[in-house]
Amino acid sequence: MGEVEQVIVGARWKYALMTVGSLAFVAGGVWLLDRAYESPKAFIGSWGAIVFFGFCAVMGAAMTWKPPRLRLTADALVVEPTFGRPRRHLWADIDCFLIWQVRRSRGVGLRYVEGRRKRNVAAAALGFDYDASLPTGWPMSTDALAARLTEFKARRAAA
Repeated sequence: MGEVEQVIVGARWKYALMTVGSLAFVAGGVWLLDRAYESPKAFIGSWGAIVFFGFCAVMGAAMTWKPPRLRLTADALVVEPTFGRPRRHLWADIDCFLIWQVRRSRGVGLRYVEGRRKRNVAAAALGFDYDASLPTGWPMSTDALAARLTEFKARRAAA
Protein backbone atom coordinates (compact mmCIF):
# COMPACT_ATOMS: atom_id res chain seq x y z
CA MET A 1 0.00 0.00 0.00
CA GLY A 2 1.55 3.30 -1.11
CA GLU A 3 1.95 6.03 1.44
CA VAL A 4 0.44 9.41 0.74
CA GLU A 5 2.96 12.23 0.57
CA GLN A 6 2.94 14.69 3.46
CA VAL A 7 3.32 18.46 3.22
CA ILE A 8 4.40 20.67 6.11
CA VAL A 9 3.60 24.33 5.46
CA GLY A 10 5.43 27.18 7.20
CA ALA A 11 3.51 29.05 9.90
CA ARG A 12 1.88 32.00 8.16
CA TRP A 13 1.26 33.80 11.45
CA LYS A 14 5.01 34.03 12.08
CA TYR A 15 5.57 35.69 8.71
CA ALA A 16 2.57 37.99 9.23
CA LEU A 17 4.02 39.01 12.59
CA MET A 18 7.36 39.73 10.88
CA THR A 19 5.52 41.93 8.37
CA VAL A 20 3.68 43.89 11.07
CA GLY A 21 6.87 44.36 13.12
CA SER A 22 8.77 45.54 10.05
CA LEU A 23 6.03 48.02 9.19
CA ALA A 24 6.23 49.38 12.73
CA PHE A 25 9.95 50.08 12.23
CA VAL A 26 9.21 51.69 8.86
CA ALA A 27 6.71 53.95 10.63
CA GLY A 28 9.39 54.75 13.21
CA GLY A 29 11.78 55.67 10.40
CA VAL A 30 9.18 57.94 8.82
CA TRP A 31 8.50 59.56 12.21
CA LEU A 32 12.24 60.08 12.74
CA LEU A 33 12.64 61.45 9.20
CA ASP A 34 10.14 64.17 10.02
CA ARG A 35 12.36 65.25 12.94
CA ALA A 36 15.78 64.57 11.37
CA TYR A 37 16.27 67.77 9.38
CA GLU A 38 18.83 69.09 11.89
CA SER A 39 21.01 65.98 12.16
CA PRO A 40 22.58 64.21 9.15
CA LYS A 41 23.06 61.02 11.22
CA ALA A 42 19.36 60.89 12.11
CA PHE A 43 18.46 61.56 8.47
CA ILE A 44 20.65 58.69 7.23
CA GLY A 45 19.47 56.41 10.05
CA SER A 46 15.82 57.08 9.34
CA TRP A 47 16.25 56.32 5.62
CA GLY A 48 18.23 53.20 6.54
CA ALA A 49 15.36 51.99 8.73
CA ILE A 50 12.78 52.78 6.06
CA VAL A 51 14.67 50.93 3.32
CA PHE A 52 15.82 47.92 5.37
CA PHE A 53 12.59 47.29 7.25
CA GLY A 54 10.56 48.10 4.14
CA PHE A 55 12.40 45.27 2.38
CA CYS A 56 11.75 43.02 5.41
CA ALA A 57 8.03 43.90 5.25
CA VAL A 58 7.89 42.98 1.56
CA MET A 59 9.66 39.67 2.25
CA GLY A 60 7.35 38.94 5.19
CA ALA A 61 4.27 39.67 3.08
CA ALA A 62 5.55 37.37 0.30
CA MET A 63 6.25 34.60 2.82
CA THR A 64 2.80 35.06 4.36
CA TRP A 65 1.27 34.73 0.90
CA LYS A 66 3.45 31.75 -0.12
CA PRO A 67 5.10 30.16 2.92
CA PRO A 68 7.92 27.64 2.52
CA ARG A 69 6.97 23.97 2.45
CA LEU A 70 8.53 20.62 3.26
CA ARG A 71 7.20 17.87 1.04
CA LEU A 72 7.82 14.33 2.26
CA THR A 73 7.51 12.01 -0.74
CA ALA A 74 8.18 8.32 -1.17
CA ASP A 75 11.75 8.90 -2.38
CA ALA A 76 12.81 12.34 -1.13
CA LEU A 77 12.47 15.25 1.25
CA VAL A 78 11.75 18.30 -0.93
CA VAL A 79 12.36 21.77 0.51
CA GLU A 80 10.25 24.35 -1.34
CA PRO A 81 11.34 27.87 -0.31
CA THR A 82 9.29 31.00 -0.94
CA PHE A 83 11.96 32.22 -3.36
CA GLY A 84 14.21 29.98 -5.40
CA ARG A 85 14.08 26.46 -6.69
CA PRO A 86 13.02 23.42 -4.67
CA ARG A 87 15.86 21.30 -3.26
CA ARG A 88 15.53 17.50 -3.19
CA HIS A 89 17.26 15.38 -0.57
CA LEU A 90 16.83 11.68 -1.34
CA TRP A 91 16.00 9.55 1.70
CA ALA A 92 18.81 7.18 0.67
CA ASP A 93 21.29 10.08 0.90
CA ILE A 94 20.21 11.16 4.41
CA ASP A 95 21.92 9.49 7.36
CA CYS A 96 20.05 11.28 10.14
CA PHE A 97 18.31 14.46 11.27
CA LEU A 98 19.70 16.43 14.16
CA ILE A 99 18.98 19.65 15.99
CA TRP A 100 21.47 22.50 15.80
CA GLN A 101 21.58 25.40 18.17
CA VAL A 102 23.42 28.72 17.98
CA ARG A 103 22.78 30.77 21.09
CA ARG A 104 18.98 30.84 21.33
CA SER A 105 18.25 29.89 17.70
CA ARG A 106 17.46 26.27 16.94
CA GLY A 107 16.79 24.40 13.75
CA VAL A 108 16.83 21.01 12.08
CA GLY A 109 19.91 19.91 10.19
CA LEU A 110 20.58 16.75 8.27
CA ARG A 111 23.68 14.70 7.82
CA TYR A 112 24.33 12.81 4.60
CA VAL A 113 25.45 9.22 4.33
CA GLU A 114 29.24 9.18 3.96
CA GLY A 115 30.20 9.40 0.30
CA ARG A 116 26.67 9.99 -1.03
CA ARG A 117 26.91 13.77 -1.28
CA LYS A 118 29.56 16.42 -1.01
CA ARG A 119 30.24 17.49 2.59
CA ASN A 120 29.46 21.07 3.60
CA VAL A 121 32.98 22.40 4.17
CA ALA A 122 31.78 25.79 5.51
CA ALA A 123 29.56 24.20 8.16
CA ALA A 124 32.35 21.82 9.19
CA ALA A 125 34.83 24.71 9.44
CA LEU A 126 32.43 26.52 11.78
CA GLY A 127 32.13 23.42 13.95
CA PHE A 128 28.63 22.38 12.91
CA ASP A 129 27.88 18.69 12.77
CA TYR A 130 25.46 18.72 9.84
CA ASP A 131 25.64 18.94 6.06
CA ALA A 132 22.46 20.89 5.32
CA SER A 133 19.99 22.89 7.35
CA LEU A 134 16.26 23.19 6.85
CA PRO A 135 14.60 26.60 7.02
CA THR A 136 13.00 27.67 10.29
CA GLY A 137 9.47 28.96 10.89
CA TRP A 138 7.44 25.74 10.98
CA PRO A 139 4.16 25.38 12.89
CA MET A 140 5.69 22.79 15.23
CA SER A 141 8.65 22.81 17.56
CA THR A 142 12.12 21.99 16.31
CA ASP A 143 12.12 18.75 18.33
CA ALA A 144 8.74 17.70 16.91
CA LEU A 145 9.85 18.43 13.34
CA ALA A 146 13.07 16.42 13.74
CA ALA A 147 11.11 13.53 15.27
CA ARG A 148 8.53 13.61 12.46
CA LEU A 149 11.20 13.59 9.76
CA THR A 150 13.13 10.80 11.48
CA GLU A 151 9.95 8.71 11.83
CA PHE A 152 8.99 9.27 8.18
CA LYS A 153 12.50 8.30 7.05
CA ALA A 154 12.37 5.14 9.18
CA ARG A 155 9.02 4.16 7.62
CA ARG A 156 10.49 4.75 4.14
CA ALA A 157 13.48 2.52 4.98
CA ALA A 158 11.15 -0.24 6.22
CA ALA A 159 8.99 -0.10 3.08
